[in-house]
Amino acid sequence: MKKKVLFMYIIIYITIFAVAIDDYILFDNGLKKFNNKNYTEAIYNFEKINQEYKNSNLIKSTYLYYYLGMSYYYQNNYEKAIEFLKKTNYIPLEADYNNGYFKKDKKSYFEYEKNYYIADSYLNLKNYEKAKEYFLKLYIDYFDIDIIEYEKIALKELAKLDKYYQFVFNIKYNIDENYENLKPKDRLKLAKYFRSKGEYYKASILYRKYLENFTDIWTNVSVLKMLYYSKKYDELIETAKSYLKDENNKKIESYLYYYLASGYRRKGDLDNAIKYFKLVKDGYFKNESIYLIGRMYYFKKDYETAEEYLKMSNSNESLKLLYNIYYAQNRKDDLKNIMVNFIKENPYSESAAFYRYKLYNIEKQGYLDYLIYFNQNTYYYEKAIEIKNYKEKTKEFPLEVYNKKYEKFNQKIEKLLELNNPVYLKLELKYYEFSPEDNLYKKYLISKVFEKNSSYNEALRNALLNYRKFYNYKELQKMLYPKYYQEIVTKYSKKYGVEEELIYSIIKQESLFEKSVISSASAYGLMQIILPTARMFDRDISVEELLEPDTNIKIGAQYLKWISDRVNGNISQIAASYNAGIGNVVKWEKEKNGDLVIEKIPYTETRGYVEKVLNNYYKYKRIYNN
Repeated sequence: MKKKVLFMYIIIYITIFAVAIDDYILFDNGLKKFNNKNYTEAIYNFEKINQEYKNSNLIKSTYLYYYLGMSYYYQNNYEKAIEFLKKTNYIPLEADYNNGYFKKDKKSYFEYEKNYYIADSYLNLKNYEKAKEYFLKLYIDYFDIDIIEYEKIALKELAKLDKYYQFVFNIKYNIDENYENLKPKDRLKLAKYFRSKGEYYKASILYRKYLENFTDIWTNVSVLKMLYYSKKYDELIETAKSYLKDENNKKIESYLYYYLASGYRRKGDLDNAIKYFKLVKDGYFKNESIYLIGRMYYFKKDYETAEEYLKMSNSNESLKLLYNIYYAQNRKDDLKNIMVNFIKENPYSESAAFYRYKLYNIEKQGYLDYLIYFNQNTYYYEKAIEIKNYKEKTKEFPLEVYNKKYEKFNQKIEKLLELNNPVYLKLELKYYEFSPEDNLYKKYLISKVFEKNSSYNEALRNALLNYRKFYNYKELQKMLYPKYYQEIVTKYSKKYGVEEELIYSIIKQESLFEKSVISSASAYGLMQIILPTARMFDRDISVEELLEPDTNIKIGAQYLKWISDRVNGNISQIAASYNAGIGNVVKWEKEKNGDLVIEKIPYTETRGYVEKVLNNYYKYKRIYNN
């Protein structure tokens, strides 16, 4: 009798309190069958979920449909394959709930794979028009190393249907440069592709080839932009002048003057640069042109005219130059007014931290306390806590409390963890409703899921969106200053004698741990290395190799070591040299201990860069080494 009662109690307990993940278990078993090429049994599992678990997140997200479609594909049931693959719209590797950072123009590998199999299914059904339509979805106008192989296959299949696509393939993959055979729309498409790959001069040629057939004023602007990025300043000036003669370009006149002025500026001809920047009357570049005019007058030491233009600009950098002018002329009231007014309007900004630090140096009163409270994510916070000998008061993140509150949810997560598929976790986070007051806990879990999925850039961005709240907790600080790729970093840190904290600081600033990023300056990967720098250490390295994390961090560590040996290991000089080149840094003003006088770094971008890298460096030191 007792045994019966106990058994009944267990059954009741399981029924009431157990967290069901039957749909996930069924799916996971189907996935194992799928991976073992047992497609008949995989379909049985997937169809059972489709029929019996209508409210499953696997169906809501359409994630199930992808594997159902693929199982039918491998069984040569192409109609069914197309039916389910077309229903699939969930892309499990993207930051789809990380608002503000979702790249709407960039699909994931998963999406391209899906389109490839739809295209191939149509091909097998001898529906060549539809096959062509879907293969063309894999022919894209930006560089994405993750889907190159699918695109190559698609272009080769398209070439079988239409020989023209062999020309496209040859140009895209640098086998041929005969752009004459390209249709105008493909000249434009490939121009965008080479632009995204950092091959700006090739992009400029293709944009101009496109303009042989069409009049498009905004493509004219793209030509100038590509010439600027490829540092072809003489050609930029000549082309901008020719566009200015064309009445059709009247609407974009300010853009043309901006790039014409920029060409002269880069050549060091400040008089002509100022002349043409003054002709930028409207549009996107108007405020920047005003700032640059003020900046150039500043470097010409015409401080009165510089002040006139800098006051008209709403750029933060204008304020920094005004600061320098007022400081040099000992105009204390003007100096204080611009700093105080800026701080009131932008209390959390990096510039506010700089001004608070400067006001402290002038008045020696409470500004450091405000700096410590408002501006944790800045280099000047590090200076302030050093001066005040301030001990950070971090709290323990109440994980146990949250875990208890969401016990049922976490039980489900724990069970799903055993299935070892991070997509399941992401699905639960996507559809589970948290209380509004527990938003930080949800953000914490989101970053953790991204980490588990090796989506490090998304994990960090999600944390940074909540910087001030995360920074209050010791455990969450590490998510703001993470040690992703730790095995690789440790390996090359030891091999080349470069501090791990410095490598992480550079990666965080350069790429936010996005391994495939390519900058407008043709810098590649985690440590944003340009090819000439990489070829100092590997003369035959390719773009694709440089985007690999192991290779990128290896080259980056070698370069940091090379710089360090030439600046006696000084961290501020290493950071500045990494951004602006060692040839510039050796000429800049330094303290007695070798540190750069940061506010006197002449390049605005480099000054901000050094501040950010030093902030990262000291945070990594303190958070991980106590």
